[in-house]
Amino acid sequence: MNKTIPNELMVEVQRTDDELKRVRERYWKTKMVEIGQRIQKERKDLGLNQEQLAIAVGISLNSISSIERGIFSPALDTFYELCDALMVSPDYLLFGKSEEKQTPSVIRKFLRMSKHEQTIVEKLILDLHWLHRFDDPD
Repeated sequence: MNKTIPNELMVEVQRTDDELKRVRERYWKTKMVEIGQRIQKERKDLGLNQEQLAIAVGISLNSISSIERGIFSPALDTFYELCDALMVSPDYLLFGKSEEKQTPSVIRKFLRMSKHEQTIVEKLILDLHWLHRFDDPD
């Protein structure tokens, strides 16, 4: 007994498959835009420009720009380098889930400073602390 699938059913299966592919493509395009927006936000929060982030990650300026706009999907190793450079978890970039103990942006900015700049900030903090010990507690 030779069982063949009717042409009408094959056409319907193909149409459904094509629709599913389009839905998947739209989903991933939307997801890449969201990831790019989170990367851009974190970069700006750290006070970095695209060129500085590109250098920190080891990719081109055009690549960073394309990733932030959701046009280009980074390779896995580049994705982890982005997480490291921005000091965020992969979960945050992928899903927008904040870490329970996320490092405040001011500390992340401090950690991105040169050793010389960090020394200046440390001295300022110590000076402020010293000045405040004379404040009237009332």
